[in-house]
Amino acid sequence: MSFFFSGAETALMALNRLKLKAQADGGDPKAQAIKAIVANPDKLLGVILLGNTIANIAAATLVTYFITRFVPQDRTELVSLISSVVLTLTILIFCELTPKLVAATHAEEVSRRILQPIRLFLIALSPFARLAA
Repeated sequence: MSFFFSGAETALMALNRLKLKAQADGGDPKAQAIKAIVANPDKLLGVILLGNTIANIAAATLVTYFITRFVPQDRTELVSLISSVVLTLTILIFCELTPKLVAATHAEEVSRRILQPIRLFLIALSPFARLAA
């Protein structure tokens, strides 16, 4: 999920707005939908930030759960430290850097592929993102 939200943010913000407008004005329905989404960047970024935060907290919670469940009590501190470092590196490399590099390089293609899921997240998370703002 974090991979998705990081890539979505970069792709939608890196779009060529003039090209998007020309495509939308030419009748391209996906371009019209993407144009409408990026027209409200505060809402979009709020939902993306909320989704990314939920994903990262869920990952940390799952790691903690598995450590407390399956690691002997006398090893939990060491395993917790190691897993925190591994999770941090994993999030940085695979959930921040990689999706942003891919999305920046292929902004239009990525934006078109994520259109439906991002619409669903905008519907589902917008009320909560507005509460946090």
